[in-house]
Amino acid sequence: MINHGISEEFMDDVFEQSKKLFALPLEEKMKVLRNEKHRGYTPVLDELLDPKNQINGLCHLLLNFKGVFD
Repeated sequence: MINHGISEEFMDDVFEQSKKLFALPLEEKMKVLRNEKHRGYTPVLDELLDPKNQINGLCHLLLNFKGVFD
């Protein structure tokens, strides 16, 4: 994406911090579980957006999309 007003330096830092979070052991990540403002860690297969049709929760993968949307 372009013209979004977010600096390349800030985006680099966000991705670096994300990598550090997801590299932590599960026990550490569980200390910062998602709160009522939807901030924090969400365990794999924890989200059910369509409980009627969805067998397992959603699996969000953190991928580095930098450069994909340029």
